[in-house]
Parts: sequence; structure tokens; C-alpha cells
Amino acid sequence: MRIARLVGLCIAVVSCLAFPKVVSAGGAVELFGASSDLGNGLFGTVNQTTGIFSQRGTTPTGQQMPALACNAEQALFGAENRIVTAPMTAVGGGTRCGFLVRLDQSNGTVTQSFGFIALSGAPNSCLRISDFDFNPANGVLYGVGRTSTARDALYTISLTTPPIATQVGLLDPPCTTNCLERGGLAFRDDGALFLASIGDQLARLNPADASVIGSVLPLTECFDAASFRASDDQLYVAACDNGDLYTIDETTGTVTPLLVNAAEELGALAFCGDRGVIGGPTPTPTVPAPTATPTVPAPTATPPQTGPVAVPTMSGLAMAIFGLLLGAIAVLSILRVRG
Repeated sequence: MRIARLVGLCIAVVSCLAFPKVVSAGGAVELFGASSDLGNGLFGTVNQTTGIFSQRGTTPTGQQMPALACNAEQALFGAENRIVTAPMTAVGGGTRCGFLVRLDQSNGTVTQSFGFIALSGAPNSCLRISDFDFNPANGVLYGVGRTSTARDALYTISLTTPPIATQVGLLDPPCTTNCLERGGLAFRDDGALFLASIGDQLARLNPADASVIGSVLPLTECFDAASFRASDDQLYVAACDNGDLYTIDETTGTVTPLLVNAAEELGALAFCGDRGVIGGPTPTPTVPAPTATPTVPAPTATPPQTGPVAVPTMSGLAMAIFGLLLGAIAVLSILRVRG
């Protein structure tokens, strides 16, 4: 009887050690939103099921923030439309340009200011960005905005001071009439780039030259904010002028309402907590590269007590305990026979 109990105990202990519970080490995946109201800019999160906005703070100067994006390090960036003064002028007209900042996700305050987004090769010219997102293939920030009063374009934007926008190409370069316009820009986690346009259209863009891949799909609404949730590649968008929230099937263009008659007019959306890269270095790697000197010392006869102590793996610990218990069972069996 004692031997049977010991065997049962052994099996229970080994089972607990060999099959531990899996606990996710990642943080929460949040959908951030920023207001498109001039002079009343709000910052907060959006409920991914109901679409309801919860305020956490305001935009840096209370102005509209039409662009939000998280990079692979889960750092949140935004572009707030601020008034420019001479000699700086806005490309395509107007008096406002995008001012690039890094934001504290808890309250929307600025943790780093980069400045007005300047146009490469055009001194004292700046861009009013409609939306931007980080390319998971290389960590580069892409944005859409005006290039003239008649056409919009795709740009790359450097994280420098000041940030420099370099034109990749006009949206749908060969177009001559009814061309694609700016709107919500979002990268899928496989590197595919989509534009939900203010012209009620959905298009997949080539990040190399802004040309359209496949067909342009008609939409039932005008959209100016977009972001993909990486876990299921669900595309979230916000409508122009009213902030109503929808999801879009990017393969068919089917639009599904998430929240209509929204209480807050959102002009920007960005998922954080699930961003990543599909290849190439990240802008600021968080994991150090391997070095010639291991961080954990090799086992010795007398392990040093000042450094980290090597901990057996779960499977090794289970096998050690299993061996000890089997030895105890064998000893008890011998004693019982002799008795």
C-alpha cells in the first residue's frame, strides 16, 4: 500500500512539473484614438468590441491629431496639426502642418518632440499628414498627405529632428482623373499596405512606388483613420466628419458598423501592444545581439555566489525528482521483502 501511494505521488508531482500552465508575457493590446476636433483635441482608447471612446487626456496643444501609430517597440507616435508661421508654408495650401511627437500612452502627454514634418528638397515646406503607420518589414514610418492642391502622395517620414518626409510616389501614379485621395493608412502584419480613402475607396498600395496592387474597391463611407489588429488582421477605420467606427474586410471592401452616432469624432486610430516586424532590423532593437561572452557562467565544481545561479529546466527538475522517488520506492521494496 505504501509503495502504491508513493507511485501515485510520484506521477502527480512529475505531471505538475512537466506540464506547467502557460501564462502570456505580453502586455494588453489597446486601440488608441485621437480627436479630429480643432481646439478640442482628445486622446484615449477605443473599446474594440463596442467602439466606445474612453478619454485619457488631450492632444498636446488641444489641436486635431489625424495620425497615430505604434512601432515594433510599442512606442506611440502622433502628428498634431499646428499653425505654421513664415517663412514655413504648408504643401498644398492651408496654414497647418503635422508636428511629430512621441506620446505617453497613459495620458497623451509628449515624451519627445521632433518638430514639423518637413518636405525633403523643399526648404521651409511642411506637410499636413492625413495618417501614418510603421512598415513591419523595416520599421520605416509611411504617411499620406497632399503634394499639391490636386494630388495626394505617399511619403516616408524620418524620426529625426526635424522629421523629413520623402515622397515615394503619387497615389496611383498613372491616374489622371478621379485619382486616389489621402485617408486612413495601415500596414497589415505581413507588410501589405492599405489606404481607406476620403474618396470612399479602398486600395492596396505598393510601398515602393505608391502604385495600386489589384483593384480599387468602392466603400460606402469616407474614411480618414485606419489600423490593423495583428491577432486576426482585422482592419478598424473611422469615418470622416462624424467619427463613426467600422471594420472592413480588405479583400472584399465589405464595411461592418461597430459604432454609429459616436459621441467623439476620432481622426486617428492605432493599435499598440501587438506591433512587430516581419524582417529586417527594428529602428531601436530592444534585445541585445549575442556576444562572445555568455551572460550565464558555465557550471563549475564550486559555482560563484555573486552572479546568477543556473536554474535547472522544468524537464530536468522533473526527471531528477522522478529518479529520487523511484530510488526510494526500490529501497522500501527491498526492506519489505527482507521483513
